Amino acid sequence: MTKHSKSLPKAKPATTTKTAKPATTSATTKTAKPATTSATAKTAKPATTSATAKTAKPATTSATATTKAEPAITSATATNRAKPATSSTTATTKAEPVTASATTTTAKKKRTSELPGQAQCATPAGRFTIGLDLGDRSTAFCVLDTDGAIVAEGKLKTTQAAIDQQFASLAPARVALEAGTHSGWISRLIESYGHEVIVANPREVRKIYQNDRKNDRSDAQILARLARFDPQLLEPIRHRTAPMQADLATIRARETLVTARTKCINATRGLVKSMGGRLPKCSTESFCERVSADVPAELEDALRPLITAIQTLNEQIRCCDVQIETLATEIYPQSALPRQVGGVGALTALAFILTIADGARFAKSRDIGPYLGLVPRQDDSGDHSSQLRITKAGDPYLRRLLVGSAQ
Repeated sequence: MTKHSKSLPKAKPATTTKTAKPATTSATTKTAKPATTSATAKTAKPATTSATAKTAKPATTSATATTKAEPAITSATATNRAKPATSSTTATTKAEPVTASATTTTAKKKRTSELPGQAQCATPAGRFTIGLDLGDRSTAFCVLDTDGAIVAEGKLKTTQAAIDQQFASLAPARVALEAGTHSGWISRLIESYGHEVIVANPREVRKIYQNDRKNDRSDAQILARLARFDPQLLEPIRHRTAPMQADLATIRARETLVTARTKCINATRGLVKSMGGRLPKCSTESFCERVSADVPAELEDALRPLITAIQTLNEQIRCCDVQIETLATEIYPQSALPRQVGGVGALTALAFILTIADGARFAKSRDIGPYLGLVPRQDDSGDHSSQLRITKAGDPYLRRLLVGSAQ
């Protein structure tokens, strides 16, 4: 797709070799009369006052109100019919001829799409806005120029090699993408190439998740257009650093182990109840020792793998607790401050530090409550004020830890 640029460079005088098409320029002088040259297949008659019968010289008129007018040159040779060429001078400093073609220097913009085994994208110079709709296998992209026109769109693989090929050699641009599983490492990788990256809050992009014709291509285009118009409409978020995300993975792994242990314990109790038995109440750490004697004989073979899994999970959770304590005391000593509050331990303090990441991005400490979804929603209108539940925005695991510590 070719789009004409607003300001085209000045074209040079054009010379035609076969058929001379009419080239007309508007004249604003007082006494400048048009000079007409006509040529036939046999003899070309001159259009000037001084010309010979054999050779047709260029038609020149210098009846301008300025310093100098350049001649308009036309030549019509060896054709059956030579159309007349009319030229007249203008009232500017130099009258330049106008060519019939206005697209000789037009910049061509191509649409690109995914090629087999390789993704391509146009990389013209200038400030561009790029929208990325991240997927687990592939990512849709849409590139807009400064005027909001689509200059490239397509898909690329959601791999580091494909991102490198797409953005490493691209001129600095504004890139918008939604927060998700891959947004952390992709945003850091694109930022390393000098691009401006905006990570949109999915809760705030209603035009995407409430779109009646939602697809990857339209999502990427909506992200690009919102980022081009006003990035604040995307409610940008800031990802934590790679080391902090790696340390936070320890807490996430512990949470997964605890969830698996809870499911195993509940399954064991439920299976025993179905046979008319009942296991005694006890802590999760002492569950395996306390319930072994109370398991019905007909269920011993069925429940043995569950009890063994619970023992293994207890050991793995204790290892995670040791790692968390080490991180809190050695790598993140600032976690000692929230641990001064009653009910807050190493797990809650470290999860708070790693989730908040950069505390300087909050203007005041009271902004952290809304960030974690601990403030009530608002739906006020006039004199009516509704009492609503908390927003539950932000990280649900940290919010659960804080509520548990407060109780």
